[in-house]
Amino acid sequence: AVSATLYDGRVLTVDVAGDIGPASTTQYTDAIIGHLGAPSSTYQARTYRPISLPKLPAAPDFVKASSWEITGCDLFVESGLDAGPLGDSLAALSEGTPLRLKMISNRGTQVYPATGGVTDCVDHWRCRFVRRDEGAEISDADILALVHRVQPEHRWMHIEKLPLHDGEPGYTRAQGED
Repeated sequence: AVSATLYDGRVLTVDVAGDIGPASTTQYTDAIIGHLGAPSSTYQARTYRPISLPKLPAAPDFVKASSWEITGCDLFVESGLDAGPLGDSLAALSEGTPLRLKMISNRGTQVYPATGGVTDCVDHWRCRFVRRDEGAEISDADILALVHRVQPEHRWMHIEKLPLHDGEPGYTRAQGED
């Protein structure tokens, strides 16, 4: 009905018609109601087909890894700082620990170190810390020690461990992250 109303072209809102002769919201709604069930002369409606989802095993742990290790953590921080100063602060706070700051993302995009992209940031930052030495084991105590160092300077919200399952990352990367 919306498509038929648009293609009919006699009743249009200001965002489509411009400033000359736009219909009110009520007039446009009435036109759509008048086109209910009417096919569009130019738009082909897609045929309905039920969604077919893959069958998954009933067990919630259907991925069975032969090896599992923690390679770091994402520490989510709430801060009014910009990415640069926040990253510099977190990098300094993690010095001397088995974990180093790899990157910070905001709204799914890497913002520290800067990649040159422009992102509208909010005050909720995902701060990815990875093991400083490849092959080193990261323990819960290592992660908690990092949080203990960060907490006096920055309000942390939650932590997610970064697991490797059979050597493959069991976590997602931010846009721009290597």
